[in-house]
Amino acid sequence: MSPRPTKLAIFLIILLGVTKVVYENWTAGKVSYQLSDFEEYPIHRSRYDSDQTRRNEIVTDTQTLNEGGMHDLHYHLRASHRSNQNDSKPHHNFPHLSQDRLGSLRSTSLMHGTFYFAPTSHEISVPANALHKPTWNHIQQQMLDDDAIDIEKEKVRCQRYNFGYNNRTLSKRRRLFLGTMIADESMEVIQAVSSEVYNLFHTVSIIESNVTHNLSHRKWRFGMGSDNLLKLQQLFGPKTKVSVDYYVTNLTTTNGDDLLSDYIQREGNNLRWSMNGMRPDDVAIVADCDETFSRDYLRALQVCDVPEFQPINNCKGDKIMSSTLVFESSPNCVTKDRRWFHPDAMLGECIDQIGDLSIHLPSKREWNGKHSNFKEGYGWWGNFSLYEKEDLGGNTGNYPLWFATDIRMNPGNWAWAKDGSATGFHFHNFFESAKDIHWKYLTYGHAWGGGGDRPIWEIHEDIELGVQCAHGVKNEKWLEFSEEKSKNMPIYYMNDEARDARHRHWQSIVEEDRVFFNRTVSEIKWVFHPPPTNPPVALVGADEKN
Repeated sequence: MSPRPTKLAIFLIILLGVTKVVYENWTAGKVSYQLSDFEEYPIHRSRYDSDQTRRNEIVTDTQTLNEGGMHDLHYHLRASHRSNQNDSKPHHNFPHLSQDRLGSLRSTSLMHGTFYFAPTSHEISVPANALHKPTWNHIQQQMLDDDAIDIEKEKVRCQRYNFGYNNRTLSKRRRLFLGTMIADESMEVIQAVSSEVYNLFHTVSIIESNVTHNLSHRKWRFGMGSDNLLKLQQLFGPKTKVSVDYYVTNLTTTNGDDLLSDYIQREGNNLRWSMNGMRPDDVAIVADCDETFSRDYLRALQVCDVPEFQPINNCKGDKIMSSTLVFESSPNCVTKDRRWFHPDAMLGECIDQIGDLSIHLPSKREWNGKHSNFKEGYGWWGNFSLYEKEDLGGNTGNYPLWFATDIRMNPGNWAWAKDGSATGFHFHNFFESAKDIHWKYLTYGHAWGGGGDRPIWEIHEDIELGVQCAHGVKNEKWLEFSEEKSKNMPIYYMNDEARDARHRHWQSIVEEDRVFFNRTVSEIKWVFHPPPTNPPVALVGADEKN
């Protein structure tokens, strides 16, 4: 005989039912974005699926290398990848991804996932009807016409950033290797970054993943042979080897670390740099896809006597951070009195897969001891106290080699020009639609649970500033492009038509979101920044809701 329910149990059941009805009635008329609204991205599984289901569907029948962290792969990769061999042949079952032919690519499997290495821009043929022909105005062409080494000009350039120079550094440019990741960034922002570095880099290594930072699944945007990939691989110039390589995760949880996927995905940059022949005297640049050093500063890094690039480095932390001008959603919305601190640069001698592992012994890391960032006391935030105490360096006086994520996440020397000009640019939230922005704040690093149930200007203070700029609402937080005093400004936007086109598009995005959330212009409320003196006005061509 089953026990009879108590009065308390009956009351709780009734209360739960009433609450459910009230909630459903309340949400029925509520305007918001849900994950199901983003199928065109598309998501083929949500992050709420069971761990075992996700594990079975993402990766099956995988033959992996002996898992020993990237350090154990150091010499193996140099032998196998450069000879176009693949000693490790994992077999994956990719839902919705068979068209990308990933199984035919060279690959490296680690405990957290598998990297698939696709042909570079120098290994493919571009159809005549897909050739990209950049067009520059006179100002842009002058800024890009800097290939020849003019000793006197280079001396002035070095002085501009408080660098010295000597005959050795001025005689030959250092080679630059970029490592970054890509997901849903717009082609606009890729063009802005690639224009700045056109024909500067030896290698541009881009990693695309099948998941977002919170492990929501996504399809490839830059699959092999796609129009997106063909265009992207031409944007950085014919002298640069550009690759988009693919990362398929084994992760089923982030263990509460919103950026874990970001950290380990960047390990693919180290592997690609090694495959492309990076040397100890080359320079690694680590960035997000919407960030870049200025062209003038990169040229300085190539020829000047840079203290952080001295040979015979102990690799404790000699890295450079950019003093980065932030453009919020539009080139005409410059964040005032604020500088970002990425990208980051470090000499190849200290880079994992490139430096000498026999004198730079491994440290302990956050994920499985061998992946992600340095652990606290073992290198995180420059603190090597436990690494030293436990003599992990083996009395060499040296420190471990750095993953790409270490270069990005650890402190360094902040690079400014003598006159305070920026040394880098961040094109923040340069998306193509309001839905793109909601998707970012729902699923990526620093994801925020309210990203789908309110208009973009109520999601984050950065976007609010951009919306104020779109509406011409002046305050002390932003400047127009022409008002910024930095002598280094992005080459792509040294073009009135390009600046105006992006700003008009940003205004249309703001208007799109206002209409979606059924707000009048007068109902726009500022949540983060102090109320400005002038209220928002209807955008040109916008129909005011009654």
